[in-house]
Amino acid sequence: MTSPSATDRRPGDHTLTMARPGWRSGGSVWPEPKRDLSPDRHYSCPAGGFLAIWSHGGTESDDWNQDVQITTRRGGPAPRGICLAGSISARADTLKADRTFGKGGVATPGIPGGANSAPFGLARTPDGKIVQSLLTMEGRAGLVVQYTKRGRLDPAFGGHGIVGLDFGGLAANPRDLIVGKRGNILVTGEGSSGETDLYGTALVSLRPDGRPNPNFAGGGVALPQELEGVTPNEMTFDHEGRVVIVGHRGGMPAANTVVARFRSGGKLDDSFAGDGVKVFPVARNQLGRTVAVDDNGRIVVGSPGGAPYRHEHYIVRLLPNGRFDRTFGRDGRRVVNAVKGHEEIADLAIDGRNGILIAGRTRSREGAVTRLFPGGGIDRTFGRRGTARLPWFSPRSLVVSRRGSVFVLGSDEYAGGEIAWLGPKGKSNGSRFFAPRTRQLYDGFLDRQGRLVAGGSSSERRLAVVRLQKRR
Repeated sequence: MTSPSATDRRPGDHTLTMARPGWRSGGSVWPEPKRDLSPDRHYSCPAGGFLAIWSHGGTESDDWNQDVQITTRRGGPAPRGICLAGSISARADTLKADRTFGKGGVATPGIPGGANSAPFGLARTPDGKIVQSLLTMEGRAGLVVQYTKRGRLDPAFGGHGIVGLDFGGLAANPRDLIVGKRGNILVTGEGSSGETDLYGTALVSLRPDGRPNPNFAGGGVALPQELEGVTPNEMTFDHEGRVVIVGHRGGMPAANTVVARFRSGGKLDDSFAGDGVKVFPVARNQLGRTVAVDDNGRIVVGSPGGAPYRHEHYIVRLLPNGRFDRTFGRDGRRVVNAVKGHEEIADLAIDGRNGILIAGRTRSREGAVTRLFPGGGIDRTFGRRGTARLPWFSPRSLVVSRRGSVFVLGSDEYAGGEIAWLGPKGKSNGSRFFAPRTRQLYDGFLDRQGRLVAGGSSSERRLAVVRLQKRR
């Protein structure tokens, strides 16, 4: 183990001192002498060190920090840090849990019936509440959960804060969720009809109180025959308020990425690709995973691609009419292999300059964020030659602020839910926040107060929503 070195230290800073000579992981102990660490200052761990940060000061013990004790001096509680295996520079947290939300900044409601589940969407309502969609593993109908501004289940939503997506003969198991300007909640997922045996992409519209929207698709659920056999993965609004969904039909090695656009009333938009549905030709192992729309209404789709054991990011940009945008790459399609190795996309986002941010995993225990120029070329000024690397991290979602800061949501192999904070140029400010009582974080947004809200799971039978604010 190498020693952390500090820069820009100021008189009166909180100081953390390692009180034990080593730390334990997987049954092995590495020697580490006493060192002083000052929060909110930059630390680097030379020769491959990684500074892991915890959100509470004082003495604590857990399964991967059993032999380390951190004590606080000169000013009371402060974050904790220790050098672990890896290779980044880091400093103490610049994010902290908003303790006015849930319990210590985290809400972890149980799931009715204790069913195994996976959360896939998180969004803010116009009045500041939080909604989360939940795919259940043991049934065909999923759930939507609504939280109050304080992180409690909202009794005004479905009577107790939870609404099931079973509408008699129609049911939907969610994959994503967004909220419209008037507060209507839109959920896409795997839909089924008991009357016709139709199975495919469903789009559900709920009123703000959780009841089905009767003005949407004649009863609140659209299950178009054109999307039979299509599994949706993500959706967003375009610049005119239409809903854009990306998914895939079939499985590897012959899957087709599918993009569909819906009008506000729940019908497919025939001004897009002729009938509202764009099916990409099979050229790679496509599993359409993520979608975003830029300021010009162009639709950007990200899929994993490549032959077995060799993955790249497969990025496509469509014009608003559904045609391939030939100003992007050579023919509207771009294969991105920024680190020359295994890359699997998790999410993409559009920044304020219409650049495309791509988050994914590059190899075991490492995540990365790559930025493309609007034309599709890699922005080599971002991060290190176009990519910001995140050791010991598995990204799942991106949140971009108006000023260009990038929040990468995901999980750490050992510590659970985690958030990395990058500057507009992909430079790490050293902030890696480990969300307490979470296992993984899947989705998030910035609220009107600039607080970061992230949703995920605490366990297979318990949800998690975290609200964070900047440390002042």
